[in-house]
Amino acid sequence: MSLLPVPRPEEWEHIDLAEAHALALHAPLGVWERVEGLLQLVRLAALRQLPQRTRRILADVDTLLAGVEVPVELTRSIDAERLWMSISERGDVAEVAALLDDGLAQLDACGPDELATRARLLFCIGYSAAWLNDPARLTRAVDWLGESVGLYRVLDEPELQAQALLTLGYIVYPAQRLYGRAITALERSVRLLPPGSSARGVHLTYLAEQRIIIDDLVPAEAELREAHALGGRHGDQRLIGYAAWELARIADLRGDAVTCDRWIAEAEHHGGEWYGRTSGNEFVADTVLWAYRQGRADAARDRYRTLAERGDRITEGQDLGARGLVALLDGDPRAGAELIQRHLDLEWQEPRKWHWQILLADAWLQAGESDRATRLAAQVRDELSLLGLTWLASRREPARWARVSATLEPDVAAVRLEVFTVPTVVSGGQRRILPDGRPAALAGLLAVAGHALSIEEVCDELWPDAAPTIARRRLRNVMARLRAAAGHDLVQRVSDGLRLDPALRVDCVDFERAARTSTREDGVPSARELRSILDSFGEGLLPGVGGERIEAHRRRLARLATGVRRRLVDVLRDAEDPDAAAAEAERVLADDPFDEELAVSIARSYAMAGNGAAARVWEERARSIAADLEL
Repeated sequence: MSLLPVPRPEEWEHIDLAEAHALALHAPLGVWERVEGLLQLVRLAALRQLPQRTRRILADVDTLLAGVEVPVELTRSIDAERLWMSISERGDVAEVAALLDDGLAQLDACGPDELATRARLLFCIGYSAAWLNDPARLTRAVDWLGESVGLYRVLDEPELQAQALLTLGYIVYPAQRLYGRAITALERSVRLLPPGSSARGVHLTYLAEQRIIIDDLVPAEAELREAHALGGRHGDQRLIGYAAWELARIADLRGDAVTCDRWIAEAEHHGGEWYGRTSGNEFVADTVLWAYRQGRADAARDRYRTLAERGDRITEGQDLGARGLVALLDGDPRAGAELIQRHLDLEWQEPRKWHWQILLADAWLQAGESDRATRLAAQVRDELSLLGLTWLASRREPARWARVSATLEPDVAAVRLEVFTVPTVVSGGQRRILPDGRPAALAGLLAVAGHALSIEEVCDELWPDAAPTIARRRLRNVMARLRAAAGHDLVQRVSDGLRLDPALRVDCVDFERAARTSTREDGVPSARELRSILDSFGEGLLPGVGGERIEAHRRRLARLATGVRRRLVDVLRDAEDPDAAAAEAERVLADDPFDEELAVSIARSYAMAGNGAAARVWEERARSIAADLEL
C-alpha cells in the first residue's frame, strides 16, 4: 500500500487513521520510507483536527529516528509539522508571535528545493500572522499564504491549497473588510475539494458565512443546504449543526420566524461538542437576537435564560449583548444600551458590529440620548459606505434605521485632508501643504487607521527606537507643528488615545469607498468613473514616509487601486477597445506580473477584434506567465 502522496479528500472519510498509522509504522520498508509515510499521515491528522493522533505519529517518528543520523532536510520537514501543531494549539498573543518568529527563522534556513517544507512553513507563518490580526501582519499574511497556495499547486496538493485559501478567505480578507476577495478565495477552496467530501461541506459553510455578511443570501442558502446534506451523509454533527445555525440566520434576515425556529431546533438536535463550547454560547446568544428582532419577547427571555444557565462556560462579556436586549424588552433602554456597548467594546460582534450599532443607537434614542444615537448612526453610515453597502442598513433594520438615521445632518465637511501624493489640508478654498516627515506621517497614520489609536501605538510607529518619555515629548511637538501648518485641529485627544477630527473628509477614505463600490460584481461603472478613481489615488499613500503600519496600508490601498484598474480593463475590453485595455493591463502586470488570466483575456479581446498578431503576442505573454508560475 502506497502512503504517498497525502490521501485525496475523496478518500478522507474512508481512511482509518489508526490502521494507516500502524501500517506505516510496521511496513516492511526502510526507515526513510516509513518516516515519509508517517509525515503524510501527520498532515492528514492535522487536516482532520486530531491533535492527539498527530502527537502520537510524531512520537513514533522520533522513535524510528532515534540513534539515526537524520538528513537536515528531513529534520526541517519534521520541525515544520511540529510548528503547525504548536500553532494549532495556540495560546496568547505573545506565544503566537514567538511561533511566528520561529517559523520565519526556519523558513530562512530552508533550501530552495525543499518545496514541501517551504509550503508548510509559509502556511504556518501566514496563519500565525493572520491570527495576530494587526494591519502590518495581515498584509504579510496575504503574501505568505498566497505563496503557500502557489507551492501547493506545483506540488499537486489540492487539499493543502484549500487549507491556505480557507485561511485567506475566512480570517485575513474579512479582517481587512475585503469580502469580495474573501468569497473568491473560498470559492477556489471549495472547487479544490471533490463533491461528496465532508471537507467540501466545511468550506461551504465558511463561504456562505461571508456571503451572508454582504446579504448575498440566495447562493449562501444553497451552499448551506449542501453542507447540511454532506454532514448528514458523513455523520458529522458539527457540520450539520453549524449549517443549521447559519440557515436559521438567513431565515431571520428574511423575517421567517417559523423557518428560523425549525433550523434552531435542528442545530440544537445536532449540538455535538461545539454546542458545549464558546461557539455554542454564540449560537444561543444569536437566538436571543433573532427572537428580539422578530418581536417575540417571551421567546427572547426564554432563550436568554438558556444562555445564562451555561454559567462558567460563558466567556467574559459573551452574554452582555443578549442581556442588553432583554433589558430593552423589560423597558430599561439605558441599562440595555450600556450592556450592549460593553459587549461591542469586547469586539464580540465583528464583522456584524454595524448591525448591533443600529440596535444600540435606537436604544440610546429611547433613553433620550440623541447625541449618542447620532454618532453611532454616522459610524454605521460611514462603515457601510466604505463597504459599498449603503442600502444594507435599511434592508436589515428598516424601522430602527429610519429612526436613528433621521438624526443625521447632511454629510458635508468644510475641511478635507489629502494623504495621497502630497499631504495637504484643503479649507475655504485654500490648500495648506503639511510638513514632510512626522507631521504628515501622524495625519496619514490616523487617516488610514479609521479609528482612535493609543498614544503608545502612535509613538511606536513614529519613533520605534525611542524611549517612551522621549517619544511622547516628540509627539507633542509634532501635534503642535501639524496644528500650525493645517490651521485646524486635525488630531483630537480622546479617552483611548488620538483620532482625526471626525468631521474631516479624507481622500484615502473616499478612495477606498469608491474603489470597493466600483469593483462590486453587481456594479456597472464607466471607464470615466474608474479613471477618476485611479486619478484620485495619484502616487499613493504618503510617498516617502516610512513606518510599518503606514507601509501595510500603502500596500493595501495599492492593491485596491490594482483591482480598480483590472475592472477598467474589463470595461474597456467589453467596449471593444483592445488597445486601451492592453495599455491598462500592462500597468496591472507591472504590479502583479503573474496574472495569467488577464493576459489571456487581452489575447481574446484582440482575437475578437481581428488583430491576430497582437493576439499571438498576448498568448505568448500568457504562456510565459504560466511557465513562470510552474517554476
